[in-house]
Amino acid sequence: MDNVDLAGNRFTDTKRIEGTLPDMLDGALAFVRKNMRTATKIDTKTGARIDLPQYPMDAVRKAVLNALVHRDYSFHTEEMPIQLVMYSDRLEITNPGGLYGRFTVDQLGLAQPDTRNPVLVTAMETL
Repeated sequence: MDNVDLAGNRFTDTKRIEGTLPDMLDGALAFVRKNMRTATKIDTKTGARIDLPQYPMDAVRKAVLNALVHRDYSFHTEEMPIQLVMYSDRLEITNPGGLYGRFTVDQLGLAQPDTRNPVLVTAMETL
C-alpha cells in the first residue's frame, strides 16, 4: 500500500533530529506541533474559540519518550534512526530493534516486558 495524498505526496515535511535525549524529545514534539492539524470550534453558548489538536500532545510525548528510552542502542542498529511519520490519518513511530528479553508478541498487553535500558528510563524519569 502506498501512503500518498491526493497530489501524490508521501509527506509534507522532514527533519533529522539529533542531540541529547531531551533535545530529541523536544525536537520531535515541536515537529508534531508544527505539522499536525488543529481544528477550531466555537462554543455556541460563550462564543469562545476552542482549538482541537489532531493528537493529544501528552500521548505524543509518551510515545516518543518510550521510543527513545526503549530503543536498541547496540551496534546492530547503528545509523538506524527512530522514525516519526505523520500521515493524513495517523502518526507512526518506528523504532530499530525487536522485542527485548523473554517477551514475545503473544504477550503484548498481557505481561510486563523486560526493560532494555533501565538506566535511561530512570534518568529520563528524573529529568
